[in-house]
Amino acid sequence: MKLYYQDCGTYTAVAIESDDPREIELQYNSLYNHGATDGELHYMSDRFAYVWTDEERLEKYFLNSSLALLLNDSEKYKSVEGGAMSDAKKLAEIRKSNMKRDNFASNPSLRHVPDSFALGYQDHNSDMKQAAVNSARLYQDR
Repeated sequence: MKLYYQDCGTYTAVAIESDDPREIELQYNSLYNHGATDGELHYMSDRFAYVWTDEERLEKYFLNSSLALLLNDSEKYKSVEGGAMSDAKKLAEIRKSNMKRDNFASNPSLRHVPDSFALGYQDHNSDMKQAAVNSARLYQDR
């Protein structure tokens, strides 16, 4: 799996590329669950999809998800108060630096940030419909 980003001014597009559609979905869920996006996953192909975020939320994502990785995978930090945070910051920087800058969203029709994301409003009924569509895709590929 590879992560790409494109800075589009106020917003940043983050793309996920993988041969495994489940891996794309899992990465999207991680971005969503750690606060990087509350928008939908936009597929450009069956191997490539992107979400909209901003720099602040992307930074928060890398820190929170790195902290979760460290705390879930190691007993090392269980009894040390605040001990994982400095390592999480280092890991977050490494993970973020591994993202590749790309111009995948340079197509003018893709540059439009959906009004629902820009205004901070998300229609959860459409989220449920999209989740059902995505789940159906995953099970069809089995």
